Amino acid sequence: MNRKKAFCAEKIYTPFETRDESCILVTDGKITGIKKQKEIDASLYEMIFFENSMIVPGFIDIHSHGVMGHDAMEPDIEIFRIESKFYAEHGVTSFIPTTMTQSKSDTLLAIKTIGKAKDLKMNGARICGIHLEGPYFNMEKKGAQPAKYIREVNLQELQEFVQASQDFVVIAALAPEVKGATEAIRYLSEKGITVSLGHTNATYEDAMSGIDAGASQSTHTFNGMRAIHHREPGVVGAVLLDNRVSCELIADMVHLNPHIIEMIYRLKGPEKMILISDSMSATGLCDGNYSLGGEKVIVKDSVVCLTNGSLAGSTLTLDKALRNMVNIVGIPLKDALRMMTYNSASAISRSAVSGSISTGKLADFVVLDKALRVKATFIGGEKVF
Repeated sequence: MNRKKAFCAEKIYTPFETRDESCILVTDGKITGIKKQKEIDASLYEMIFFENSMIVPGFIDIHSHGVMGHDAMEPDIEIFRIESKFYAEHGVTSFIPTTMTQSKSDTLLAIKTIGKAKDLKMNGARICGIHLEGPYFNMEKKGAQPAKYIREVNLQELQEFVQASQDFVVIAALAPEVKGATEAIRYLSEKGITVSLGHTNATYEDAMSGIDAGASQSTHTFNGMRAIHHREPGVVGAVLLDNRVSCELIADMVHLNPHIIEMIYRLKGPEKMILISDSMSATGLCDGNYSLGGEKVIVKDSVVCLTNGSLAGSTLTLDKALRNMVNIVGIPLKDALRMMTYNSASAISRSAVSGSISTGKLADFVVLDKALRVKATFIGGEKVF
């Protein structure tokens, strides 16, 4: 049996409350409680102290295409060992590999590869699902999604994707206005899969039809979407106003102006915002020429663009997103943390086991210094960074 451990810091963000001079109690990889340091019998625990630090829940990245030169579409399970380690170095304890719009055969291969990779023993972040971004999008808002593979909904094909994953698909993004979308949204929702509205030119009415059918999330909000117009609120208006919807956002200060993030915060509140990286293979590497979903992209000053200048994913990490939200946008730390922990876990139906520091949950947490930089990452109570 593992000896009981007590992880102690100046502050612990659960993230719903802040506990001062307290310790997280861990036994066999799970949290058994939080107590003040002075209340703990040190003879019963391995006491682990972090000076001038805070402990926060492990970050959960639900939308990431890759890092360190690798892409989630690659048919090689070994790439995920490299990715897993990198994510942990940036405070991520769980991540969702995200596919791109591709052929049916390549998509099935990626799904099966990720399904096998989840069983690898990795000294880093866990894989806890698959995010299907596409292929059922609107050509007018394709962004970096390859045009030749964008298509109308084929429910049989979608069912094959889900079956091939052995129910490991946890999020599926589509445009609500494409033919067959409503039926697909109902099917996915009934399977317990979160449906996200993305790469869409939907009107307000189109978007509301999708939400009424079961869609509950928006993909990198504002990006790859019909813009708000004062006579046509569009899909952005719908997702901002409907409290059934949580909004993904890329807080790299490139995809969204800080004042737009502030606006989302005022409209949605911390309960309905999810910070994502939307990272691609250049993340963690230098500027240069790369590929995303078969499309050529150029990374300059860490910003990823297609050759036509359109944004194409990011090189953001969630620890950087946290610092941006707090230091640039001015979001309270506990709220920004919630957006990349509890809300992310809720989006993939894992809030009962992760996403916050509370009794009975997995001991996945991160130690941050006062500048919000990652000092250490623990998964199941074991140090992985």
